[in-house]
Amino acid sequence: MNQLDLIEGKLDRLLALLDKPKVKRKADTKQVSDSFDRWWKAYPKKVGNKAKCLSIWRTKGLYDVATMLIRDVKYRLEKDQAWQDRQYIMHPQTYLFGERWNDDIIIIVQKKESLPRNDDGLWPWAKEHGYPDPGSMNYSQYRHKLQVLLEQQA
Repeated sequence: MNQLDLIEGKLDRLLALLDKPKVKRKADTKQVSDSFDRWWKAYPKKVGNKAKCLSIWRTKGLYDVATMLIRDVKYRLEKDQAWQDRQYIMHPQTYLFGERWNDDIIIIVQKKESLPRNDDGLWPWAKEHGYPDPGSMNYSQYRHKLQVLLEQQA
């Protein structure tokens, strides 16, 4: 056997090792259920089959990214327009199976405050929003003053 044959043999063994499928590390059952329970607690809409969600959690290996998923849920609850009305929040199974944390977030746009249309509601509205007393101004003067203040805040 010459040296070239030895090198080829070693190379074949190395390539065979590289071609072997990598053994996926088995997660600790406690780690999986603890991370899932933390996510489940944070998720706002608890409908559907919890066991099915846990199964998806295990299958997709989501215990490795549990903290990111919990942050995503909390961020969406705070900032995503679609999550402001509870009826439009997707079921947890849909969120996990569809990897919906990759969805775009529709940021909530603050509505511009507007003054009440009638004069009777003007002072109570101003008082509620912390604006100064009208003093001796009539309604049209006070409405104009409030409009200017609102525009300055915008």
